[in-house]
Amino acid sequence: MSTLNVDALVGNTSANAITVRGEGSATTSLQQGLVKMWSTVEMNNSNNIPDSFNSSGITDNGNGTPQFTFINSMAGAGTYVLAGAGHDGTFICQHAASGDSRTTHLPTGSVKTRARGHDASVVDGHHMVLITGDLA
Repeated sequence: MSTLNVDALVGNTSANAITVRGEGSATTSLQQGLVKMWSTVEMNNSNNIPDSFNSSGITDNGNGTPQFTFINSMAGAGTYVLAGAGHDGTFICQHAASGDSRTTHLPTGSVKTRARGHDASVVDGHHMVLITGDLA
């Protein structure tokens, strides 16, 4: 096993072993710190996806409710973090089948989201999401 030292990048050649030194002596795993999926979608008319990473597309489940499908699935249900926003200040959250957006069960192969505007109504628009966590 060899060690790679380049400024603040420290690690070795085995899988999942690269660590990055941050401020001071704190380090973090490079693999853990990467975004595993992100996507933008224009929901107003065309469902155009201007850019994405690890996303095979969306399913339009109605007004303000796209479902993003991953190319590479996440390691486990509920073991990753979803963050999102809309360009006009909308709030993006996970949308469960029951309608309870506070559920912690996130499926491994896709995530259904819901965008709410300032008045709490479900809205279309430009949605942006990202996922962090472990890939399967």
